[in-house]
Amino acid sequence: MTKKPEAGSAVGYGRPPAHSRFKPGRSGNPKGRPKGSRSLRGIAMRLLDEIVAVNRGGRVVKRTFREVIAQRLLGDAARGDAKAIQVILALEGRSEDGEAAGEEMLTAADRALLERGMARRIARRNLGEKS
Repeated sequence: MTKKPEAGSAVGYGRPPAHSRFKPGRSGNPKGRPKGSRSLRGIAMRLLDEIVAVNRGGRVVKRTFREVIAQRLLGDAARGDAKAIQVILALEGRSEDGEAAGEEMLTAADRALLERGMARRIARRNLGEKS
């Protein structure tokens, strides 16, 4: 005599036989992504927030990589580097002709940092030209 399938245990597409289903606690992909592995973006974001010592005018100050990069970018833009200006405008969310570029990428703190840095650079540059 053959066994009759129990009610609710039909076999078909998306319903494998009970004996071949994954057992509780066992992964269907045991060699898959290991727990705790990090993406390249996650690693980069963590490193951008790392604090480094930077020599600024003979003094050593502590800044995050994010701040160091923003300061360098602002300095290049203040010197007239077209690519740096494009990057800053893109980060700010505007194109060269003043149109909004869509989703806001800078936080208020990032924008304030950029504005302070640009104001300092412009002030230094103006003082240097007047002397």
